[in-house]
Amino acid sequence: MLPDPDDALVVSAGSRVVSLDPGTLEPIDTWAFDAPVQGLGTAPRELLVAVPGAVHALRGDAGHTLILAPVVDELAHVNVLER
Repeated sequence: MLPDPDDALVVSAGSRVVSLDPGTLEPIDTWAFDAPVQGLGTAPRELLVAVPGAVHALRGDAGHTLILAPVVDELAHVNVLER
C-alpha cells in the first residue's frame, strides 16, 4: 500500500524505505531494494525511489515500474516534471 503524503512519513536508510504513521512513528509499509536508496520523491499516486542507475516508481494500484536512469548520482529529491 502506498502512503498518502498527508498521512505518512516516508524515510529511507541504506537500501530500505519505510512509511511511518506520523503520530506514532509505527511502520505502515516497507520496501527493500538491491542497491542503496539515493533519493525519494512523490508524484500523483506514486512514490519515486532513486537508486544507482534507476528510479523505481511504486504505484498502489499498478504495482512497480522501473525507469532506467543511467546517471543518478547523489540525489536528495526525485520528482516528476511532466508526463
